[in-house]
Amino acid sequence: MKKPKLSDLKSIHEWIRDTSNAEIFFVSLLVYPLFAALYSWTIKTTGLDEYKVALTILTTILYIVAIIIMKNSQTSDEEMEVDLLILKNHSKSFEKEYIGFPKLREKDSRYKEKYIKKLIRKYPSEIIIASFNKGKETGIKILKYQELITPDV
Repeated sequence: MKKPKLSDLKSIHEWIRDTSNAEIFFVSLLVYPLFAALYSWTIKTTGLDEYKVALTILTTILYIVAIIIMKNSQTSDEEMEVDLLILKNHSKSFEKEYIGFPKLREKDSRYKEKYIKKLIRKYPSEIIIASFNKGKETGIKILKYQELITPDV
């Protein structure tokens, strides 16, 4: 039997990103008492009893803020994933692997060059910035365009 490696385990951040708010709330109800007890014990053993209330409040706030930040990053990642799919669908509907920036902004005002560059950094194997029409236009190129138009057999 193969021993599991630490790298094989999902990170807490990944787990939180893949769960719903209800699941996080439920697990937090189970985990937070252990978290609070551990911090209480740490405060007691380090001799910081006079700061116990303040440190407990601070760690609770940090716990909640960390979860909120992780969930917000999930939301923006999901939004970018959906936007990539929308761009692929636009490409498929225009029957072109290139789409110019003016055409993209026509479809959705959020598709400014800065946002598209963010998408490209996130999905470099899917889309790139490209020039077409003999260098007259700049836009995006869908790299796996043939997979979009070729039906699976």
